[in-house]
Amino acid sequence: MYRILIVDDEKMERDGVEFLIRRRSLPVCIRQAQNGQEALELWQAEPDDIVFMDIKMPVMNGIELCRHIREQNEDTVLIVLSAYGDFAYTQKAIQIRVDDYLLKPVSIGEFDNVLDNALALVRQRRSKAENAPPATLSEYRREMQMTDFLAQPGEHIREKRIIAEVVRQVEEHYTENIGLEWAAAQVELSPGYLSGFFKRAFGKSFTQYLTGVRMEKAKEYLTTTNMRIADISTAVGYSNPSYFCLQFRKFYGVTANQMRDGKTSEE
Repeated sequence: MYRILIVDDEKMERDGVEFLIRRRSLPVCIRQAQNGQEALELWQAEPDDIVFMDIKMPVMNGIELCRHIREQNEDTVLIVLSAYGDFAYTQKAIQIRVDDYLLKPVSIGEFDNVLDNALALVRQRRSKAENAPPATLSEYRREMQMTDFLAQPGEHIREKRIIAEVVRQVEEHYTENIGLEWAAAQVELSPGYLSGFFKRAFGKSFTQYLTGVRMEKAKEYLTTTNMRIADISTAVGYSNPSYFCLQFRKFYGVTANQMRDGKTSEE
């Protein structure tokens, strides 16, 4: 049996989350609270395994609720729900070590993924606390997957979403004068924080990733078109053709002209 607490000042939102859970026919006990203070009192009287909470609520918001629960219990799985414009709040929640977050409006597929991860995490923490193996082989496999998942911070779902958004932005804007600070602003993170995400996810810095994207695009232009090198430089985001050529040679080990001629190494 899993105990789940849903916290939101909008009853329709609470009922919506409960519906998404109950449609799975899981062994759950679900409670609702309309603000953080009420939720904290319920949780303190009888701790829940999972807490879904809106990040912006009257009396006590989701950030404060997360902080109170996390100070008292490391095992409760905390999941915040926020609108896209509330990303600054979500960043604060991440710093308090919430386990996951969902962006509103919530899609069924995304919700199911988050719920599955939360349930696996509950089982993992119970198993660790009880020093006992999971009841079934399928549960064991799912928990081992979750263990590997959590052991690789760069693969954590919240980081994956952030990285995916930045990658999308780079694909759309690599022709422009962009850099780490620009990318960080797109997802409302500090440059240092985003840089850490990229190193964990790709083993390279954001600048190295951006350079790689531009160089691959440049190689495509060189091998499939007759565009002038100066025009290719502009097309992939370099205003200075000489600097572009320097970076291209450094990246591929050959000049742009050699790449166009089909050479893969310098003679």
